[in-house]
Amino acid sequence: MATAACDKDEAPTAASPKASVAAPSASGVPLTQAPGNELTGFEVAPGKFAIPVGPRLLLEPGKGAGPVRFGATVETIERQMGMKCQDLSPTFCGITTAAIDFVLTDGKVSEIRVHRIQRPSTPDRKGGPRVYGVFNGKLVKDLSMGMFRGLVSDALGKPLRVDTITEPNDFGTYEIAHYQGMSLEFDRLKNGNNVLGGVVLRPFDTPLPPVATRPLSTPPVIPPAAAPSASK
Repeated sequence: MATAACDKDEAPTAASPKASVAAPSASGVPLTQAPGNELTGFEVAPGKFAIPVGPRLLLEPGKGAGPVRFGATVETIERQMGMKCQDLSPTFCGITTAAIDFVLTDGKVSEIRVHRIQRPSTPDRKGGPRVYGVFNGKLVKDLSMGMFRGLVSDALGKPLRVDTITEPNDFGTYEIAHYQGMSLEFDRLKNGNNVLGGVVLRPFDTPLPPVATRPLSTPPVIPPAAAPSASK
């Protein structure tokens, strides 16, 4: 009973258009919509659906994402993902279309962040809005991004700590549940549903982060590319 209440309504069946995770359609389109729309599932425009990008990954607390393990270099990330880092700095490799970011310490993966579709990402090179695509993979216990909070909590059990998010944020994150090697961010969508919006993986020997007041998976601010100077 309590689970249904905190997720607004009872989780519908997979055949329903409002299922906990909508099935992707073959008619994929680029993710260029601004965040904050009312679309459901993988829908990015009326009747248009995004499709997962990149290799299928299993998110394992304390270990990594599929073949990309903690301690991997950027070269390894790009080889295993089959794509380049779309945002790259000495401390960050972001792949927005695949909805996954890698935090780097001394050039090696120290944290992995995964996002639900349509969470706002870093701006594009011209400073325009950009949103995360569809993550291709699952969490342990067959959990997926966008699933109702109650289903996730029932599967994983009681967390080590729960933080209530008090700062307004672009993700709609209202709560973070911490487990050993993993933190789960729950977002409240425009339609009132509470869903798994973000996953932050870390090595088992990394202590829990300090009590959070904002999402842990917020990407770093990357300034837009400078316009080329006019030739004299």
